[in-house]
Amino acid sequence: MSPNRPPHKSVPGQKIKQLLAPDYPRHSALHSLLRRADEQTGWTRALRAILPQEIGRECRVVDIRGPVLVIGCRSAATATRLRFTTTEIIADLQGLADFSGVSEIRLKITSG
Repeated sequence: MSPNRPPHKSVPGQKIKQLLAPDYPRHSALHSLLRRADEQTGWTRALRAILPQEIGRECRVVDIRGPVLVIGCRSAATATRLRFTTTEIIADLQGLADFSGVSEIRLKITSG
């Protein structure tokens, strides 16, 4: 076995199982990250529900920072198409609790 490779039942492997256990304290950094990922997934689903399908699959919610919704787009072309409809997107999202305070959209080009 390589000196850089941990044994099969390594301590880090056990630690990860412990961190993911349902009874582990919810204030851990890992649980915060997992909760944030779940939020982003939900936000992205809501956004995609109001966008045309061909644009929606190219976008994801990166963050909501107060009144600013940050959307990641896979290409500059998609970002440009969205830029022309930001007012309508904000109006459509206003009825959803997670987006009720959003009054601005920022677009970023992302790789995925």
